[in-house]
Amino acid sequence: MRIDSKRDRNKNAHSSFFYSYSFSHPFSFSLCFFFIVLCFIFLFLGAEQVTALGASPASVALETLPGGYAEASILLSNPKDEPVVVSATVEVVDWVETAFNVSLKARGSERLTLAVRPPADAEPRSYDAKLLLTSMPTGVPGAIGNRLALTLAVPLSITVASEARPSCILGGFVLGDAELGQPLRASFSVKNTGNVRLSPRGTLSLQKDGEKIYEATIVEDEVLPTRTRQYELVVTPPLAEAAYGAELRIDACGGSATTAFSVVAPGTFADKGMFTQLGVSENVTGIAPVAAGFKNTGSRTVSARFSGVVEKDGKVLRVLESEALLVGPGESVELESFFTPQEPGSYVVRGTVVYEGKRTAEKSIVVDVPESGFGDAGENLAADSSVVIATVLFFMVLLGIVLLVLVEEKKKRRR
Repeated sequence: MRIDSKRDRNKNAHSSFFYSYSFSHPFSFSLCFFFIVLCFIFLFLGAEQVTALGASPASVALETLPGGYAEASILLSNPKDEPVVVSATVEVVDWVETAFNVSLKARGSERLTLAVRPPADAEPRSYDAKLLLTSMPTGVPGAIGNRLALTLAVPLSITVASEARPSCILGGFVLGDAELGQPLRASFSVKNTGNVRLSPRGTLSLQKDGEKIYEATIVEDEVLPTRTRQYELVVTPPLAEAAYGAELRIDACGGSATTAFSVVAPGTFADKGMFTQLGVSENVTGIAPVAAGFKNTGSRTVSARFSGVVEKDGKVLRVLESEALLVGPGESVELESFFTPQEPGSYVVRGTVVYEGKRTAEKSIVVDVPESGFGDAGENLAADSSVVIATVLFFMVLLGIVLLVLVEEKKKRRR
């Protein structure tokens, strides 16, 4: 004969009450079944609505002084077929400015500028922060499913230095030939790689047969840290017809840049140029670069730019305009512009190269954007989020199944 203790009787009573109330009732099975079906619906319809967002570069490193300035540019891209609203915030530090809250069109892109302005009393050290980019779909009529907002974190490494470090890179020095009595035109760029504002100062010197015959002092407007600025010079030295050398030196950059040029008789120049090619990337799935080739076949430096349009079904969708570049005699360059196809189909890109008031013959090219692959760009960006959602839902469904099995086993034992 078995005698149950009071504790055992209470335990059995509670257990019987729990299972008779919770699992033996038909409603429990219906509730579990509904839970599993709901999970599957969320898995297959909800995951499709994850909003992807691309950011380049994936991380940012900057250096400045207390009370100084630095900036960085990040290209945001929306590879999906619907517009999204993107907002940006910065964690950890409150002196990184980014006023960004825009609607990013389908397959569109925008540049976001980060401005770093640490206070004058900021402690000189390294700061690790995060730029949080939150994207939310604006909505498509008739869309089904759970639409999710995603937050993309871009790591920021900011160094607040204790000492000023002036530094720069001199580049793009061009000085073209000139006719007798005409001014000399030169251009160059300065990239500020230091942590302080920089006003380029230096000299432009001209030589003939190795002997310096002319020198001009250069003092240009300042360029902020991390920025690149283009400068132009116009000088009118008393030069005769001959071949010359030129040297440009910017003190803070160190080193110098040199080139050669000639002064020729009046009426010598006849600007000539060739529009050599027009090309577009073969695999157009997002932003498509348009490259226009130009060769200067004349005898002096010219300023050239590409001017064109993008058409579809006879309608002009976008005007293309490249930056103007200085092209020396005999040199060839690629003039680059961009467009983003909004849907599959055939697009026509056409245009000319404009240089020194002249215009080349027009060229055109047909760009076919197929259905297959058009939606592929950026799928990998949302892959991680989809995998996380699928994994969580899988374990939820598995938990529901295990629960049902345990209920059935308990029922069999009670029988």
